[in-house]
Amino acid sequence: IESGKLVARTIKNGEIQLLNIRDLIESLTITELQNYNLGLGSASTRTPKQKIIANQYTKQIISQLTGGIITVDGSINEKGKEQGGWGGFGGLVHFGNNLSETFRGKIQTNDPQMAELGGIEKALQIISNNQSLKNWTILCDCKNAVSYANKTYNLPYKYADIVQSIHELQTSIKRQGTLLKIIWIPGHTDNKWNDKADEL
Repeated sequence: IESGKLVARTIKNGEIQLLNIRDLIESLTITELQNYNLGLGSASTRTPKQKIIANQYTKQIISQLTGGIITVDGSINEKGKEQGGWGGFGGLVHFGNNLSETFRGKIQTNDPQMAELGGIEKALQIISNNQSLKNWTILCDCKNAVSYANKTYNLPYKYADIVQSIHELQTSIKRQGTLLKIIWIPGHTDNKWNDKADEL
């Protein structure tokens, strides 16, 4: 922290520079943002040490949660790109006791982040229709999708419609007196909930 602001130290042309974290994040490309992920890397680039730390981080996050938990994941069908693209999403709904259920859906897109957002939207619809629990957490392994849902990244126009739907659902849920969090967790860290969502 420098002068009351969170900053990042970066090296450019051999000199150390200080950048406001927000400015740094907004200057990164989508690929760089995906690799930013709290220093834990992306699922495809993690070192063995990062995998261990990511697994510990995920376990710690989950151990602190109470109430209902929904883990979501999304992906695209590479073979369907030439037909306009098809993606899918899946999720595991844990009701805070031993009860759980799964869901999955299809979405026309060739963009994996759109599929991830589809999973978040579906999770919010499930929460909106469930009045028995007043404390919910959605876990998603796509940092960008979580950041768009939480309004912490600038939103690309192509996601405007689905993210608007997500924000409207969040507002409606919170008006019902429900506590709601959408949290990023690193994917593919041998976490059974994330693995199940990925399988779905």
